[in-house]
Amino acid sequence: MKIVQNPDGTISVIDEDGKPDGHVEEISIEYTSSEVPQSLIDECEILSQDGLTRFIFDKYLTNTARKRVSQSKEETRDITIDEVLSDEYYISDENEFNLMPSRFPYYDTETKMTCRWSKHKLAIGWFQKLGFQPGPSNVGPEFEQSFTLSVYDNETGGILYKCILRIQPNLFINLIAEHGDFIENKKTIYKGFFSKNKILEMLNETCPDIYRSIIRDVKLENLFA
Repeated sequence: MKIVQNPDGTISVIDEDGKPDGHVEEISIEYTSSEVPQSLIDECEILSQDGLTRFIFDKYLTNTARKRVSQSKEETRDITIDEVLSDEYYISDENEFNLMPSRFPYYDTETKMTCRWSKHKLAIGWFQKLGFQPGPSNVGPEFEQSFTLSVYDNETGGILYKCILRIQPNLFINLIAEHGDFIENKKTIYKGFFSKNKILEMLNETCPDIYRSIIRDVKLENLFA
């Protein structure tokens, strides 16, 4: 797929091959999601009305990690007591997610899903709407995957802008943008949990003008979805 500027100033998306190199066939994976109380999900959604993503985490996994870094027997004892007295799940924010970026939240207010495979499919589909193409070494949603967005100059055929996406199975995202002199202008523009608004803002700030109409279209589609 190429995004090119036409002589009249408009842009076009050209599908050069129905299945480009690195194409990953859609797979169907059944996943039994954990029983998170609906009342906790409702509370999570209320808290997210401030515009920040909220997560539902597993207390046992969190406390297991805390024990590994605990500094004293007293601290370990307090963690053990917390395991007995507290609920199985709890609500937290992206700051805690970033402390253990390999963890899988049971629920998040961005995707509003509990099934990890459905979340991953949603995120990949959204990036492909933006023109990201899968890399040749992608295996499946249980591994890190890479995608590339390239915006071409219709007159010279050269790349005006390139963005590399690396996405973990738990939707931890790393976006690296390259433009102009790729060596001097290569930088990470986003790193964190999948967030449509944050990612669109970062792309809008770094991408060339001929690509921005695609971002506007995606924003409108999300608004009226």
